[in-house]
Amino acid sequence: MALLFSAIPWKRVRHSVQIFIIVLSLLSFYLDAYFSIFYDGVPDQSVIEIILETNPTEALGYIQAYMTNIWLYVVFVVSLLVFFAIMRYARNLRNVRGVMAAISVFILFGTIKALSNIVSERIDRDMTTYRHVRYEACSVLGKTLFLIKAINNLDAMSNMENNAAGKLDMLKNESTIPYVVYILGESISRHHLGLYGYHLDTTPLLDAKEKQGNLIKFTDVISSEPVTRKSIAQMFTFHRRGAKGEWYENTDLFTILRAAGYHTTWISNQEYSGKHANTAHFYAKRCDNNFYTLCRQMSSYTLPDPYDEAMLPFLDKTLANPRNKNFVLLHMMGAHQLYSARYPQSRRKFTTAMEFGCNDMVKSEKADYDNAVLYNDSVINEIINRFEDKNAIVIYTPDHGEDVMELNLKMPGHYEFNPNIHMVEIPMMIWVSDKFQAVYPDLVARIRRSTDRPFMTDDMIHTLLDLMQIRTQEFREKLSLINDKYDTKRLRYCGNKIYQRKEKRLSN
Repeated sequence: MALLFSAIPWKRVRHSVQIFIIVLSLLSFYLDAYFSIFYDGVPDQSVIEIILETNPTEALGYIQAYMTNIWLYVVFVVSLLVFFAIMRYARNLRNVRGVMAAISVFILFGTIKALSNIVSERIDRDMTTYRHVRYEACSVLGKTLFLIKAINNLDAMSNMENNAAGKLDMLKNESTIPYVVYILGESISRHHLGLYGYHLDTTPLLDAKEKQGNLIKFTDVISSEPVTRKSIAQMFTFHRRGAKGEWYENTDLFTILRAAGYHTTWISNQEYSGKHANTAHFYAKRCDNNFYTLCRQMSSYTLPDPYDEAMLPFLDKTLANPRNKNFVLLHMMGAHQLYSARYPQSRRKFTTAMEFGCNDMVKSEKADYDNAVLYNDSVINEIINRFEDKNAIVIYTPDHGEDVMELNLKMPGHYEFNPNIHMVEIPMMIWVSDKFQAVYPDLVARIRRSTDRPFMTDDMIHTLLDLMQIRTQEFREKLSLINDKYDTKRLRYCGNKIYQRKEKRLSN
């Protein structure tokens, strides 16, 4: 960047630009230092989006609450003065070129060292090194790129909101369930759950709840898509797989529930912004309340990922102020890659010696994934426990499955292009409290009759509305899994191919 600006032929312009960049760099450094101290990371696109969305009153409130410490400004002013004093002193030195050359060499070696560390770390973690270097090599450039992406992302969100479905046709509303909870998991394959016969005991707490008679598991459920944004776009609107138009042009679940008198809350441990987050964030903004454990992008390298238990305080806050009818959705990070980052290492139980695989690398991936699933079990259990004494129903499904190098031996994960069946085969379970079973015995009986029916999650909205006895113009009984008129002959898809169920144990 310095070489670029040195090419400016006009001395005053060049000098002004250099001062401007220096001030911006110091501001960027100051901002990064502030966030590092108070938020354990440096700001990225998500933070910039929040700033752009904040109105003047909210901004003033934040400044009054968090940025009135005089020492923050003293440090900034002093750092500016010190920097310019050094520059003025350097100019008066006789051997100014030698001094500047020494400083340049020092900065060069420091930059090379920093870049080598970034490249080394990112190559170890993933193959998106260039993207990380592009943002981390120059703070001013990185912030500028974040700003551009934030503006574009907000424009995309605005377009979705402006074109969202308008009029709502409510035909019937006999909803009375006080607590309806939806736990939206992430990248969970039913083939790795002890509850579904996996050779490792990855779900001991959910197993116990099934034995108690409160947990009902479904045996033949697949996600409509192998990626989050497409899957949940179809789960919570009437936009089914293969339908024409955009998903957000259809009525969404949260708008319906609010019209039906439910107080809706979205609690997320996923990213706040970015193209992969816009679908979920669209829903979150449709709710009465929404909480994020941390404002970040997906695969953010500037802020550490909290574990899913970080959502529990927000759930407790929600339950401390209950309404007559409450709908709460918790969006987990689940077992999304990087698997080893999804659980506290102190909770590690499974090792490579317990896993099946063709080499130690495969076994290590599976061990990390299974430990993430085990931790996932504990968080779901904690959520359910908060409703033990209430008239409540809790539904759990992940957005999609995961292939942990069982069918694709080259790499773990999930992807849109030519997905395999492990990327869509998911667990689904419904937990009902004792009070719920006493008040709604017929509904519980309907749920239990439906456990072995084939289902694809793009019809989830019909199932949820059926559970809550809500009818709109778009609702269809034959698309609700728990309805006795459910169409069991519907074709299901994995990618562009018709899905065919294959029971194959992973321990072989």
